[in-house]
Amino acid sequence: MASYIAGPYTVASSTGDLGTVTPEGFKIDEEKFYEPIKPDQYGGNTMVDAIYLGKTCKVSWTFQEWNATVKNLLFPETEGMLGSPGSLSKAGHSRSVTLTPTSDGVATTIYNFKYLLPTGSISRNNNSKLRLTPFTGEAIMYTSSTTNKFYTTSAFTS
Repeated sequence: MASYIAGPYTVASSTGDLGTVTPEGFKIDEEKFYEPIKPDQYGGNTMVDAIYLGKTCKVSWTFQEWNATVKNLLFPETEGMLGSPGSLSKAGHSRSVTLTPTSDGVATTIYNFKYLLPTGSISRNNNSKLRLTPFTGEAIMYTSSTTNKFYTTSAFTS
């Protein structure tokens, strides 16, 4: 069985260059949600159809370095502060992010996220000489030309 490694990606956001993602690349997880239709005439547990409820799109990678721009992506509010619970995330917490393959990898796709919201636990490895920084985010859906999207792709040529 052949193994495929896309290689490193560089990351840029609306706030500046974020550096390079580790050679393992990044991961996109899309999860769909359905409401099952289970009529009583079949015992109530037999699914005969489902109503599509939408999906989520989560992205994760590890930065090879820690810098001020990475800090700004992870902490849109002041680091260590709670921020403003109840505020809309698109306005102040999400960032536009572009992942571009480096020329020494084999990947051929650029990924553009219009709204990427840092989620989950934020771990900073302050004791590592390499200062690797894991990142997990959730893409917020937006509408472009009447189409709902999480991200767009384009071809990369080195």
